[in-house]
Amino acid sequence: LSYIESLKAIDNLLEQNNDGNYLLGSDFSYAECISAPWVQRFYVTLPYFRGIDFEEEILSKFDHLSVWMREVCNRPSCVDSKCPEEEMI
Repeated sequence: LSYIESLKAIDNLLEQNNDGNYLLGSDFSYAECISAPWVQRFYVTLPYFRGIDFEEEILSKFDHLSVWMREVCNRPSCVDSKCPEEEMI
């Protein structure tokens, strides 16, 4: 699968979930704990290494995925444990 196809699969899963903004419903789960570092890095590495505006060029194509990624990135535990951006590149 391509990167965009993989993101579409996650968007479809989130669309089917009527119970909340997280992968398994309304509760932040282990799935988000595992995904959070990757999601955080997309915002830094794609612009830096590929010149891609992650929000504008990718997330804007996905309604549910964009909400999910923002929820994950803005969760206090994820903010507190985020790797410094200069260490991501």
